[in-house]
Amino acid sequence: MPQFVVLTRADGTVAVMTFPGMPTPSDIAAELAKMPGQQFVSHRLLDAAELPSTREYRDAWTDSGSGPLSHDMPRAREIHKARLRAERAPLLAALDVEYQRAIEANDSGRKQRVAATKQRLRDVTADPRIQAAETIDALAAVQVEAPT
Repeated sequence: MPQFVVLTRADGTVAVMTFPGMPTPSDIAAELAKMPGQQFVSHRLLDAAELPSTREYRDAWTDSGSGPLSHDMPRAREIHKARLRAERAPLLAALDVEYQRAIEANDSGRKQRVAATKQRLRDVTADPRIQAAETIDALAAVQVEAPT
């Protein structure tokens, strides 16, 4: 059964190493030697049940020193906003084409609809539910709505 070691960096972020069995201190030291430039302030063994159920917000994991890993919600919010921006980018690009076609057709109603849709997409990262999210599930519930 795999064993996990959580390594905590000075900034509070963590790295998790997986071992096929129970690691010895020399096993851990050997793995740390493979990561030059990385400075870890602590490490501990971790049970699989103490890992978050999804790796989706892995860069927001944090370790209190005991019990399961948790999420640094401010960091998770920034990760989520970056994902929303990446998800909306192709939608905005398609709407740019749609807007150009509306200009060419001199269709002011269509231009207004496209502009409003683009604004909704730009505003997704300002959704108050992101700031209010206290859990990863609440945060993940905020999604980009595809234009209609």
